[in-house]
Amino acid sequence: MAFDIIIGLILAAYLIQGLRKGFFNEVLGLAGVIGGIIAGIIGAGALGRRLSDLLPDFFGKEIVALILCFAALFLVVYLVARKLGGFFTDLSEKLYLKGFDRLLGGVVGALKGGFILSLILMFISFTALQKPLKPYQKDSFFHKPLYNLVPQLYKHLGSPEELPEAVKEILNQSRDQFLDDATKELKKDIQDAID
Repeated sequence: MAFDIIIGLILAAYLIQGLRKGFFNEVLGLAGVIGGIIAGIIGAGALGRRLSDLLPDFFGKEIVALILCFAALFLVVYLVARKLGGFFTDLSEKLYLKGFDRLLGGVVGALKGGFILSLILMFISFTALQKPLKPYQKDSFFHKPLYNLVPQLYKHLGSPEELPEAVKEILNQSRDQFLDDATKELKKDIQDAID
């Protein structure tokens, strides 16, 4: 019962936040986070190499440049998405759709809260916290549906192996380039430390 109350309060907080922000701000804010991560993964490698050429020599400059580029790309995409969310929210107010925007925002907020709680419950299931929580989870109304939310989404949306070849190629190139750059820098730093 206490487990359900805590889960219910968290879901209610996300619902209220969604009602307050509205559909466009919720969806485009989430799209900004996801798009920012994707932009950072795709573009940080190439931009990081260029930026590291401009920086003075210091230990770990390639990694610092990569992190700065990732953060900058993430921030730009996120801020553009938030601006678009504000624009569409203003547009919905002018078209007298503010109530509908808020209602859909509440639904999206509750779904986002459920998704986050599902990830947390999955994480807890792999830790030592699972044992003390097991009796509460057993009688819980919310536990089973929330725990199964992410696996069901994964099942319906597909795995990363099912991505289009072009997307997989871009992600693999970015990952491989990052690993190559990090390995080269680490070897160079080790060699410098030995010398």
